Amino acid sequence: MPESEQKEVESDGELGDPVTITWYYYYGRMLREEEQTNKSLEKELSKKLREKGLPVELAFKLYDEFEFFENKDPSFFNGADILSLPGNFPGYDTYAELARKGMLACWDEFLQTSEGVDLRTCFPEKYWKGTEVDGKIYTLLTPVSALKTYYSINKRMADKYEIKEEDINDESIFDLASYVYQKETEAGNSKLMGLEAYQFKGLGPLMYYPLTSSEEIGVYQENGKWKASFLVDIPEYQTFIRKINRLYLEGVYQATNEQRAAGNFFAMYCTSYSKNGAAKKSLSMISSGLRNEWDESDFLIREASITQNRRYRGVGARTAVWEASSHKSLSMKVLAAIYGDAELSEMISYGIMGKDCKEADDGKRIECLKGDYSRYFGNLFLMRSSTKEDENRAEDVWNLIEQDASPICGFHLDTNGSEEIWEKILSIQTAYMDTYYAGLCDSIEEEEKKIREQLKAVGGYAVLEEIENQLYQFSRETGM
Repeated sequence: MPESEQKEVESDGELGDPVTITWYYYYGRMLREEEQTNKSLEKELSKKLREKGLPVELAFKLYDEFEFFENKDPSFFNGADILSLPGNFPGYDTYAELARKGMLACWDEFLQTSEGVDLRTCFPEKYWKGTEVDGKIYTLLTPVSALKTYYSINKRMADKYEIKEEDINDESIFDLASYVYQKETEAGNSKLMGLEAYQFKGLGPLMYYPLTSSEEIGVYQENGKWKASFLVDIPEYQTFIRKINRLYLEGVYQATNEQRAAGNFFAMYCTSYSKNGAAKKSLSMISSGLRNEWDESDFLIREASITQNRRYRGVGARTAVWEASSHKSLSMKVLAAIYGDAELSEMISYGIMGKDCKEADDGKRIECLKGDYSRYFGNLFLMRSSTKEDENRAEDVWNLIEQDASPICGFHLDTNGSEEIWEKILSIQTAYMDTYYAGLCDSIEEEEKKIREQLKAVGGYAVLEEIENQLYQFSRETGM
């Protein structure tokens, strides 16, 4: 640690008076109604940190992330010590942009200290690769990627038509849905939902390594080289979207969730950390009125290999220390204390025990009495989940990250100089999100033609070569 920062922490401790650490966060749409809860949390969390020898007083400050995105001016965050980073905007990787501009404090030296070494052991080793920008760490991360996708089949319907778990795969599920829908319709069940449109449309982009900049650009490897293409130009995706479009035209594939809630469906899909978690989550996706009649055994769960590229690469909620802070070292110590401790991670995620949350009877999870912000704060590898379906989340995610990290983990596309093109690409994609990209149109070919013409008109194809060049450079530097 630099000598100047060592003196800062020593001085803070000698003064006796707590140092105010200002924490900017943007989750106001959920927390705006809970200002008093935030004040209570500030007080209790600050007390716990002082008991750990950190002379601090936390002050949470709410900001509107959309105000930042209007002009993307980093000075918007001046005054912060700790910053919960806003999400990414298509064509703008917030974390990478701020890190590359020198606005975020680098953690590399701190992670060599005793506190930093202890913190590192609280996360899987491959986790840290996902926190890097250009080989350096500028943030702590609460991963939110579910990592695995599962088909969830109504077992009652499957048993009726003698469909076994091993019969279900990426190819067969569409034909099976069509077959069951036809049989049920012939038997007088006119309300069966074969596949739910706004679920299954999301499977297509999952075939490729995702970029934060766009879900409608597919990144993949071909003959050992990285390729980037718009989905409309990838034969594999074209085949996929035609399959669901065919089912849409047959009536099998519907843009509604009412039948699913009523249990009158053949197949849906869900994301979870494990097969058992997927069964529990499936049960939660049907109407609460049916849950006394259904249990986890009423679902056939089959992993969707179509999403095998959707591996850990560092997607989630990021918390950083602002480079201009007068208390960088102390702020890092605060975050290390919270993210390295189960009680404090649970407190910042669920609130004060006995007031905002309580332990479940089995002690394995937390029951939230107010908000659950575990997607945004804390170390999920230490804290208990608030949902039964994810009660083994910590172990499941740890194992998945260690076993199956993405080869582009730690890659951040640099879009400087092409922001205007990216905005136009986003506009085109948004216009077709509920038609072509959902498979809900009368002519797939006509939609593809329109999208290509518009992408060419705005110069959209120019970004693909740049993506490939940056991926090539990344793979050379990292050996990935």
